[in-house]
Amino acid sequence: MNSRIPNWFQRVRPVLAAIAVLTALWLLFFWRILTPSPTDRLIFQKGDFTQHYYAFASYQVERLWEGEFPLWNPYNYAGDSFVGNVQFSSFYPPRWLTALFLGQDGLSLEEYQLEAAVHYWLASVLMFAFLHAHTRRASVALAGSILYAYSGYLTGYPLLQVSVLESVIWLPMLMLGVHHTVSGRVYLGSVVAGVAMAFSLFGGHPQTTMQISYLALLYLAYLGWKKGLTPLAILTRMAAIVVIGIGLSAIQLLPSLEFTRLSYRVTDYGYMDKANGFAAADFFQVIAPGFFGDWSPLYIGMAGLLLGIGGVLNTRTQRAFWLTVIVIGLFLSLGGGSILYDLFYLVVPGFNVFRQQERAAAVVIFAWIVLACEHLSLLLDDQWDNDGPVRTFQRLLWGFCGLLAASAVLTTGVTLLQTEPSNTTLGSVLTFNAILAGLFAVWVQQMRTPDPHAAGPRSWLILPLIALIVVDLFTVGTRSPNYVSDIPENRVQLDPSLVDFVTDEKDIRWRVDGAVGLQGDAVYFRIPDIYGTGPFTLASTELLRQIPVDRFWEVLSVRYATTIDALPENIPLELLAYGRNPSGQEFELVELTDPRPIAHLVYDYRHGEGSAEFARQIMSDPRIDLREMAVTRFPLPFELPVDRPEVSRIDHFEYQQPEHLVIRVSTGADALLTLSMVNYPGWYAEVSGQPVEIVDTYAGLIGIPLRAGEDQEVVLRFQPQSLTLGALISGVTLILSVLAGVLAFTYRQRNRI
Repeated sequence: MNSRIPNWFQRVRPVLAAIAVLTALWLLFFWRILTPSPTDRLIFQKGDFTQHYYAFASYQVERLWEGEFPLWNPYNYAGDSFVGNVQFSSFYPPRWLTALFLGQDGLSLEEYQLEAAVHYWLASVLMFAFLHAHTRRASVALAGSILYAYSGYLTGYPLLQVSVLESVIWLPMLMLGVHHTVSGRVYLGSVVAGVAMAFSLFGGHPQTTMQISYLALLYLAYLGWKKGLTPLAILTRMAAIVVIGIGLSAIQLLPSLEFTRLSYRVTDYGYMDKANGFAAADFFQVIAPGFFGDWSPLYIGMAGLLLGIGGVLNTRTQRAFWLTVIVIGLFLSLGGGSILYDLFYLVVPGFNVFRQQERAAAVVIFAWIVLACEHLSLLLDDQWDNDGPVRTFQRLLWGFCGLLAASAVLTTGVTLLQTEPSNTTLGSVLTFNAILAGLFAVWVQQMRTPDPHAAGPRSWLILPLIALIVVDLFTVGTRSPNYVSDIPENRVQLDPSLVDFVTDEKDIRWRVDGAVGLQGDAVYFRIPDIYGTGPFTLASTELLRQIPVDRFWEVLSVRYATTIDALPENIPLELLAYGRNPSGQEFELVELTDPRPIAHLVYDYRHGEGSAEFARQIMSDPRIDLREMAVTRFPLPFELPVDRPEVSRIDHFEYQQPEHLVIRVSTGADALLTLSMVNYPGWYAEVSGQPVEIVDTYAGLIGIPLRAGEDQEVVLRFQPQSLTLGALISGVTLILSVLAGVLAFTYRQRNRI
């Protein structure tokens, strides 16, 4: 019967079978997320996932289905660049697929959870593809892909911090491209690696993209050296990957660089802010998952750990490269706890930009899994010496099992002998892992025992190992605090006192100080807050908070405030209600009875002599009436009359989009139109069809100088040049890449290469 099966199908059958297994395992891992049964269903823990990632993804999908591409977000931090914040994944292709297939009626929380969950299936398939090319064994690739997708790293905090997840899962594809560039398919490999690099950056976590890109380029240099390529050939391949990756992602990269350059996090954070990482004790996560914190990003299961140890001891693996990556990655994950991080901080581009150095665990886990799979491939090889390295490995396994079992007994005994015994979590974890390690040792023993009745390789023996890996990693991964029961208390809820403040983005006329009452949930509920969520805030907005709160409220057109502090006595306020924030803290909701309009004409001003700091000092002076006097950074192009004329009104104020405002103004004298909107690069103004330069007003807000006139139309548009230039570069890169592919294919066909 096999003779009737086409050769191509025989070749792809193991691959199709592996994908079927990976799909079934994915369904098993996430069944409580996918189940329609409300009593069984779990949801992701609220926090970063709901407040930061889901809120902005739903806003993006909502705008896309309205036929608008969101460039500006009016709900976060009094308004900021949506396209510039890389964590919002504006151009991430899977997000567009989510919008297309799931977002017609708005993106629900369950649908966004599905987007995140699908990335675990995708991670397993991509890792399978790389390991299959690397080891040429489908069974080994299957085991390694499960280790990768369901390791403690991926199933830990990346599940809730989706930008990390959607950036790191492209590492196997990146490495697959590197593999092909060195194996003779230079163009194909460069495109695959370049696309993976671009997708990773689109995913929204540039720190992860930086780490995996460095790993891929180092691997290319190593493989090229092993293959005997010249330094020029290696550098050419590196350049091709980087040019394609950076070129394709320029549409996101350039706006993000602009946003990052202006953010408070970059301009004001130093070494001590960025040097945080693991404590050395966290390394014990490899044998005690869940004991040193909510997540165990270094946990890879007992089989994965022991196979990796075997790979370190095995001279036939690429242990020199992978062990170097592991050691350097572990030291870097300590952050300021290791002098190696100081060296990278000073010398290696990018390492002085990002925080949370424990994220280097991503490359450590990947390297360990590849090393483990190389060793597993040799274990499955009947030609490998059964009397030398295998015997040594087996003795090591039994010794490790004994040590782990003794530690479990000792830990449990010490706990039980205490006067008031604490929980036995550590003893239970060690006992469970001792059993798993023992089962793995038995598996190795059985697999390497010759079977005189076997007609050929006993490939089926990989199945018990896969079962062992699944029981191990799925038990740890599905029992993490990432998941909570789907009950109302575990979903984000808005206090009833704030329900009336939910506002369409085209109807915003005032803002809310929701620091206490909303605690970052403004975008989730579509409330125009002067605070927000996310690690990036514009430096100008953050520094503006240094002025007295009543003056901060004034220039940002705050009408409602939630507070637990003593209220300013110099502005008219009315207590509306008491509420309770997501943390359970009671707050007061007050209304400013005379709030400043978002668009307001002013006829007097002072300038800060080019200094934003001096401008803030002027604004802090209680003798300055900010309603009647503007504070600009530089002198205006013409003088103002000081006194307000009889004709001074805003006749019309309309958001056609958050990125496009139309205002009709009548003024009997020269004036400055002040807008309580962030002055960000990319905002352009026209008055009666003529371009007018925007003036930096109130230390970071928009001001538009106006000559006297009736019924003047002021148009304000957000069209960042960084986006236009990035789109041009990405488009040219895409066209040239396709053209190069056509030429390469034509050349190969003509020369039958």
